[in-house]
Amino acid sequence: MRHDEALLLHMARAACDAVGFASGFTFPDFERSRLHRNAILKAMKIIDDAAARLNSEVREAN
Repeated sequence: MRHDEALLLHMARAACDAVGFASGFTFPDFERSRLHRNAILKAMKIIDDAAARLNSEVREAN
C-alpha cells in the first residue's frame, strides 16, 4: 500500500502542477505557447504513468 500512496501523491502533485501551468491561460494562449503545452502534457503523462502502476484494487476504488 505504501507504493500506491506514493504514486497517488505523485499524481496529485502533477495535477497541481498542470493546473498551475494553465492558470490564467485561455485556450488560444495555450495553443500559442509551446512551453505551457509541453509542461501540461508532461504533467498529464506523469499522471498516466503513475496510474498505470497502481494496484488494481486501488485503481478501482478511486
